[in-house]
Amino acid sequence: MVDVRVEGAHQLGDLAKRLKAAGDGGKKLRKELLKAVRAGAKPALADTRAAVKTIPVTGTRGGGRARR
Repeated sequence: MVDVRVEGAHQLGDLAKRLKAAGDGGKKLRKELLKAVRAGAKPALADTRAAVKTIPVTGTRGGGRARR
């Protein structure tokens, strides 16, 4: 397994280009990378959703609606 660290959109774009150039369009590598990124982001997504639910809702002006 190879550890890859990407910081910022520019590096992510460079990585995407290198994966495509890696033969077979980099499809297998890309699939594995996306799977790992999703798994790594799951805890942050859950924490973000929980944090958003703690923000108080004060009315529905501005097109908002009450959170469930």
